[in-house]
Amino acid sequence: MFVAAIFLIVQLFPSEDKFKYYYQNEKPWRHEFLSAPFDFPIYKEDSELKTEQDSVLQKTPLYYKVNNNILKNQINKLNKNFPLKKDSLGQASASYKIYIEEKLNEVYNAGIVSFDEYDRIIQEKKQVINLVKNHTSTTVDVHDVFTVRSAYNYILNNIPSTLDIHVLKSYDINKYLIENLIYDKKMSEQVRLETIKNISLTSGMVQSGERIIDRGEIINDKTFQVLNSLKRETESRISAGTKHNLLLAGQIMLITSLMLLLFLFLLLFR
Repeated sequence: MFVAAIFLIVQLFPSEDKFKYYYQNEKPWRHEFLSAPFDFPIYKEDSELKTEQDSVLQKTPLYYKVNNNILKNQINKLNKNFPLKKDSLGQASASYKIYIEEKLNEVYNAGIVSFDEYDRIIQEKKQVINLVKNHTSTTVDVHDVFTVRSAYNYILNNIPSTLDIHVLKSYDINKYLIENLIYDKKMSEQVRLETIKNISLTSGMVQSGERIIDRGEIINDKTFQVLNSLKRETESRISAGTKHNLLLAGQIMLITSLMLLLFLFLLLFR
């Protein structure tokens, strides 16, 4: 019981490691004139930091690995399955094969991503993404990559006038179109963490002796931020220093001595 009482009193005992000023935003400063006791940074408020983080992360691109084998496999599949015949106008199907192969090279080199991934990119308002190919990262505009559907429409919409679109559709171009971009979660998360880490937590410095506020002045947003920074820095410095340990040891010794006297009184006289 005595040990528990000592512990409780030490916890409740007034401590110098607490900021001695009480204040509220948009209220008058009720204490004496205050100047900076030492140099300290002005820490950003949580809302300001969150807004800055969101803005920076929005500009941070996602990373996608390029599967180099898919284009080669689809071209081989096209060469193997493409029927060598003439269309209704007597035009050799080889012309269609050459056109399809040319467009497959274009869309796969630009990159084909799944519809869900493309929707995620748009939802996160990304302007660019990074394509990782042969250990080299390339930044591309989001609107330059394809989904399977947009790649199919691109091939149909850019058909030359010498070819018949109905004949082109008959070759089932869809079966040669699959996603070749794979989301690199590890790389994307690593870059996001590095980006957040590089965001400064402060927005300036207050020099030692610099005026902060005087009695009766209304605390505005800027002063409130400075006072919060001073409070944070003061408590951090005292808690980290030997002064706090000495103060705590002194409090424990004082309270323990008083409790010991009470214990001896009870033991001897009561």
